[in-house]
Amino acid sequence: MRLRRRIGPYRIEREVHQGKLGILYRARDEGGNLRALKVLHAFLIQDRTGVERALDDLTGRLKELSHPYLVTPLSVGHDPDEDALYVVYPWIERAAPFDAILQQEGGRLSFSQVAECLWRVLLALRAIHRVQILHGGLKLSNLVRGEGGRFYVTDPGLARAVYRTQPGVSPWDALGTSDYLAPELIEGREAGFATDLYALAAIGYHLLEGRPLFIYDDPARRREAHRNQTPPPLQRSDVPLAFQRWLLRALDKDPRARFPDPDAALEALAAVLQERGWGMDFWRAEAQALYELRALDLAAEHVDRILRLRPSHPEAMLLKEEIEKTRLQEEIARQVAEARRRIEGRQLEGAREILREVLARAPQHPEAEALLAHVEALLARPPILVLRTSTGRIFRLEREGILGRSGRDGNPPEVDLSAEDPGRYVSRRHARLWLEDGTWWIRVFPETVNTTWMDGVPLERDRSYRLPEEARLRIGNVELQVAFEHPGRENA
Repeated sequence: MRLRRRIGPYRIEREVHQGKLGILYRARDEGGNLRALKVLHAFLIQDRTGVERALDDLTGRLKELSHPYLVTPLSVGHDPDEDALYVVYPWIERAAPFDAILQQEGGRLSFSQVAECLWRVLLALRAIHRVQILHGGLKLSNLVRGEGGRFYVTDPGLARAVYRTQPGVSPWDALGTSDYLAPELIEGREAGFATDLYALAAIGYHLLEGRPLFIYDDPARRREAHRNQTPPPLQRSDVPLAFQRWLLRALDKDPRARFPDPDAALEALAAVLQERGWGMDFWRAEAQALYELRALDLAAEHVDRILRLRPSHPEAMLLKEEIEKTRLQEEIARQVAEARRRIEGRQLEGAREILREVLARAPQHPEAEALLAHVEALLARPPILVLRTSTGRIFRLEREGILGRSGRDGNPPEVDLSAEDPGRYVSRRHARLWLEDGTWWIRVFPETVNTTWMDGVPLERDRSYRLPEEARLRIGNVELQVAFEHPGRENA
């Protein structure tokens, strides 16, 4: 096979892995950022438009999520020269899939390791299920441990997007395995949240026993076993009976008898951990790890679990205080950024209100204090509106004025465009210009005849519009350039 050097705008550094769905590359974008590039196998794609549409929709919905345990796609692309359809993901440094980890650990994991893995996958599934996305392709290689031991669930919705849009491609074709397929997928019935939970339970069994649920050389026999055979019991003395019951419920052939959603599965698993005596230590460690990842809502959820059981737990109370303090800092940072945006847009009153709120919550915040002083100075010295015509005439307004043409009554408007308007496109009283809360506005009078344009957009009559810096106004052949003078700004 020819070695690819580029795919779309991405420079290929090396091939990482070949799977049933596609080839994973380590690549760099035009900015030099590392990316994981998954190129789908061309032989799987018969309807490129259909799968591309499904992947675009998937990417758009997953972009709304920010979850510490999910790797979500950044974009979807097609390289016509390579005839390559690809999905772009963030690069995970030192990524080790769980099938490789299982081998490194001697073929089986401890119950505590498996419980931690299942808990984290359930948190990730809960996030994608809430936006009505099924993973649809859970298997060992889609669970990854990255640098520093960080856990990830990869490829949410990817295999499902392929096997639902491509004629003749089955779920086991797209996944490359039948080891974790729920009976309803094998039978061609509609998948639901419980379908992902079956796959996760099958993975949990594999991690504990070191082998899949059903061991047959023939994949068709394995699929038939998923449909009809009772799951073999765990051969582990260190696994509590309560967890075995949890596993059997998640592996029920009838999806209606399984846990209805990840929340229900999490609560049942929490009861198992608590019965084992591990719950509070596990949740405290998980809360600390999530706090360090700045997943504050998830960290707080774990702290609250501890405090419901032991309201005076000292470490949980301390971490709760740290979470609340960090939340306040992040909220203030967002408010200050919004205040800056409003200052740039000349929305000074709004900026002042935000900054006063910040200082009420965080007195003596240095950046907010400096910005508020700047805003107050600007409001004390409001901007002067400067209108320059195409012939070089300049009009200045300090508070308000009328834009129009002089008439026989001898009372010319403040912005008198008579000399600029031989075609008489401008009405005698064409528009009002005024300063309000540090911002200049324009309102075209309802009785005007000719359209007023601002930056190529027609202005509705009798409606207020903000005048931005460097805007261009046009009425017929008359053009005006908008500018502002800011008295004392350099000293504000």
